Amino acid sequence: MENCFNPAQGTNILPIADPLNAPLTTGLETFLPSSSSLELASAASVTITAEPDSMLPESPIIGTASQPDIVPADVPSNLPIVVTEPNNTFGTAYQISSLIVGNAPTVFSGTIDDADSLDYYQFTLSETSNFNVALTHLIADADIYLYNQDGRVALNGSFRGGTRDEAINQTLAAGTYYLGVRQSSGSTSYNLLVSTTLAGSIVAAGWPSNLLPTEFEVAASTTSYSRSSWIWSTPPIPTVRGNTTDVYRIHLDAARTVNISLTGLVADLDLRLIQDTNSNQIIDVTEQINQSQNSGWDAESISTTLEAGDYYLQVYSAFGSSSAYTLNIAYV
Repeated sequence: MENCFNPAQGTNILPIADPLNAPLTTGLETFLPSSSSLELASAASVTITAEPDSMLPESPIIGTASQPDIVPADVPSNLPIVVTEPNNTFGTAYQISSLIVGNAPTVFSGTIDDADSLDYYQFTLSETSNFNVALTHLIADADIYLYNQDGRVALNGSFRGGTRDEAINQTLAAGTYYLGVRQSSGSTSYNLLVSTTLAGSIVAAGWPSNLLPTEFEVAASTTSYSRSSWIWSTPPIPTVRGNTTDVYRIHLDAARTVNISLTGLVADLDLRLIQDTNSNQIIDVTEQINQSQNSGWDAESISTTLEAGDYYLQVYSAFGSSSAYTLNIAYV
């Protein structure tokens, strides 16, 4: 995810009175919300180079154990839980009680506007987990932030601009945390999807996010697409935000053969292809089409013929690894 942040610990303490108005510091530069943070590939050929390779960790973690096939949970398409006011302070935050590794994702529905520009949610993790959250179904601009137990330090955030989906995927230790949904402009209802999945380690591959926000989009008119970025399961410095999963949406206006590769790895990242057949933005048991789970630094690849429609690609960390990557998509 781009345009997200991890403020430096101890130096960017955000005041409780208005924790979202301070500059958001990454350690390299100050990022403010930008309308250019979602790549839309509409030309015949698009190449996007993101963050510098100099940000790579000095000693990447490489998994050596065998990886199990990712088998999505059998997730029902439940209607959202409607969250009512007040929940616009840390003290009145809505309590999320369903965050247990292996549970189905939970969907909440809320509204923010000029009269109520902030919604807060509190959750507690009983073990180290991959925490996943997506803010979707926006009709105006809203952002999402992750806070520590005191609500004073912003650990991560997503602010893509416009009505684009927002997402955070981060490995968190056991403890209590807060989410803040903030109005950026206009009034909007929203869906907030949250889940926890098994965190990766040197001996366990872990499980990627089971949510499908559109973080990066590849348009139907594109004949080739390339984007370079990174996955930070364990950030090398406190000012780099964690990110265990990137999600790409591919739209096809006709049946095509799609060749996908993930290269430039310095640690173990994996790749999977999904079709969200019921459009609930959750990976249900029958929706994974293909996956590539080579070990170590080996490149990943998927080649398949797809019918017209929308598909999702997930690039994700295995064994708690952190690595730069280049995603290449070519159509035949």
